[in-house]
Amino acid sequence: RVVIATANIALQEQLINKDLPLLAEVLPWKFTFALLKGRNNYLCRDRMHESLARGDFVGLPDRARQQQADAIVEWARSTRTGDESELPFVPAPQVWSHASVGSDECKRKACASYDDCFAERAKARACAVDIVVTNYHMLFAHIAVRRETGEDLVLPPFDLLVCDEAHEASEIARDFFGFAVSERTISLLARRAKDLGGTALAVSLRQRAGEFFSRLSAFARSDDYRCRLRRAGFAEPTALVKELAALAHFGDVVAGSQQRTPEDQVAGQVAARLARVAAAHITEAVALTDDNKVYWIELDQQRASLRAAPIDVSALLRKEMFDATASVTLVSATMTTGGTFDFLRGELGAPDGALEIVAASPFDHRAQALFVVPDEGLPDPRDDKFPVAVAGFVRRVIDACERAKSRGEGA
Repeated sequence: RVVIATANIALQEQLINKDLPLLAEVLPWKFTFALLKGRNNYLCRDRMHESLARGDFVGLPDRARQQQADAIVEWARSTRTGDESELPFVPAPQVWSHASVGSDECKRKACASYDDCFAERAKARACAVDIVVTNYHMLFAHIAVRRETGEDLVLPPFDLLVCDEAHEASEIARDFFGFAVSERTISLLARRAKDLGGTALAVSLRQRAGEFFSRLSAFARSDDYRCRLRRAGFAEPTALVKELAALAHFGDVVAGSQQRTPEDQVAGQVAARLARVAAAHITEAVALTDDNKVYWIELDQQRASLRAAPIDVSALLRKEMFDATASVTLVSATMTTGGTFDFLRGELGAPDGALEIVAASPFDHRAQALFVVPDEGLPDPRDDKFPVAVAGFVRRVIDACERAKSRGEGA
């Protein structure tokens, strides 16, 4: 089996809808292929039922989100794949989160809708084909889970790996193997506590999270912070971590209670695990524990989140990707630096002695490209008139090229 991992969903769908069908027409042997996306790209019937029961799809704060919510509810009644890309719009994350779950939230076989799960159906299709097309996040999730369990639980077992747009792989790996914790992270955990009957715990969690992330936001705007966190102890996480520990204990109690339904027991396990992970991440970030990570505060619309990313992922990828796979092929239009693969090899941990080839571009750039620098004044890019001025200039360049072409002078 071959796995092709690429950088985004658009490239995945190009492979599935154009490139592989074309290959199937011209090759003398038959092969099968399927697309596998992350679980949160598929409609979750269980989450949908919960959200409808809670009223999460009604009374949204703005008209656009309400229209999206109404469309998702209608689409959910008829979709056969549950694939988010079927929707004629890209739903806001706040809306789609009421209809989908991530891997950490999934109840697996304890879910009442497991036998009718869109994500599980997609995985079953992937297990039955020769070529699986996926993205780097799925590949790295597979590596992470296999490293912990020794089992192929995210992707089916595979023999050959092709990494498309390989120049993006190391940065995506840093993002994946890092973490982010925000007030919304804790708010979602508080909702889990409330759903399981821990109303007082949910209130306390939200309160402590509000206090912690408000202080974090204030620190990020102070003169003491510049781009990244460099000194430990910039915030006091004890109160919030204590509440997360209380949620973890509460989840354990629910998971072990014979008076609870199987669904509640699994939900308790998930809540306990996520609470412990959030507490560990907050504690690590405040203490700046790992020398191989960069820690920083990200501000988004006045809200702060704690983030971390590893600096070097080469050792991990060499062991878990290159050494664990019979053959790994890296391809991209922009892999060399200064005419060599040395930089990319170091970033990804590619083994010494790997075969290398630089293929010349099929395009005649001298004849097919034109580099134009305007010698007349254009408005500042921040000026509202800039787009119109640039469009007018580009139009004049195109017209000049067309006139030159019509005179036989080339473009």
